[in-house]
Amino acid sequence: HDYPTPPAVRHEFDQPHFAGTIVAVCSIPGAGDHVCVEGREVFVDDGVISEWEVEHGRGWGQLPAGKVMVAPVPASAEGVVVSEVTDYFGVRIEGARIEFRDGEVRAAAAELNDDLLQLVLSSGGDAVRRFSGFDIGTNPQILDPVGYAVWDSKCYGSATLSIGNNRLIGGESDASLSWGFLVMRPTVELDGETILSDREFL
Repeated sequence: HDYPTPPAVRHEFDQPHFAGTIVAVCSIPGAGDHVCVEGREVFVDDGVISEWEVEHGRGWGQLPAGKVMVAPVPASAEGVVVSEVTDYFGVRIEGARIEFRDGEVRAAAAELNDDLLQLVLSSGGDAVRRFSGFDIGTNPQILDPVGYAVWDSKCYGSATLSIGNNRLIGGESDASLSWGFLVMRPTVELDGETILSDREFL
């Protein structure tokens, strides 16, 4: 099924390379993550693989579809992400708070299954701790997370911030895993202009 990208997001993201410089994601007062995405290639997973995508080595997608993805400029992420939920091979982790400096995880804690979060971050090597991706969910038929990242990252009006591998979306990290952390009600700003707030595209 084709899930059209919302017009506000399409205007900013549907171009070969990103024109903006900073994206800010905030889920609670005082928390936010700033990451440079200037010049980075944009990937739109809308359920349709075009001839252009096949010709340029981008003939892939996920089901369900419905998100926009971009890899950050390395070492540019700064701030704190507060995620409602993520999963690690089916094990649910809730209330994760992750601090990034110079594009890497410097501190992390979770309200549920913190021991698993710490184990993965400590045993996966430096590449696993690198900020690697920024997604916006655009599937209007997915409104609530279920604790499965492939589904949850498509939640309409949500944001997913990832660590680890990002080679599939044009990044440089070849970590052993890619791990996304869901923010359900983010405020997303691009160059100071709000494009998403309270799950509404502006």
